[in-house]
Amino acid sequence: TGQSDGSVHNLPFSRNEGFRGREDDLRALETSLGLGGESSGNAAAAASSSAPAVAAVTQASLSGLPGVGKTQLALEFAYRGLERGRITRVVWVDAEGDEHELLGRFGRAGERALGLPPLEESADDGERASRVRDALQKLRAPALLVLDNVDDAAAFRSVVPKTGPCRTLITTRDHT
Repeated sequence: TGQSDGSVHNLPFSRNEGFRGREDDLRALETSLGLGGESSGNAAAAASSSAPAVAAVTQASLSGLPGVGKTQLALEFAYRGLERGRITRVVWVDAEGDEHELLGRFGRAGERALGLPPLEESADDGERASRVRDALQKLRAPALLVLDNVDDAAAFRSVVPKTGPCRTLITTRDHT
């Protein structure tokens, strides 16, 4: 979905105006994903560059018991990244379910968030997911892929971008 500020995202919830605290956690995410401070640069400037951004793909995870606020922290992190210009796109995927459901949801969420023309409804979910992964890898400006409520990280290994400026944030109950 395009936003008036030029950012593109499919965030599932409005920003929680009551979100307080957890500044240390937010800073730690910024640092681990390479999106904090002066070193991250400005996403809009990166987008205007003629060459694709070359950055190490970075991944972080938030794990914990149900109800501790993993999703709320990820949501606030995404909104702040957009607001501060550190990312220009967010692809948010509800990652609960079996592998077939996950690939389909990833593909459809990515199509919407990236503005890709949708494939036919009968398209193979693996093809759809690979197409979105490829589009994420070709972005010129930093983006954030959020995989929320992951039960089986192995189900997403094939679709997480391996090159380009997209960072991946996973929320999970799994502590391994």
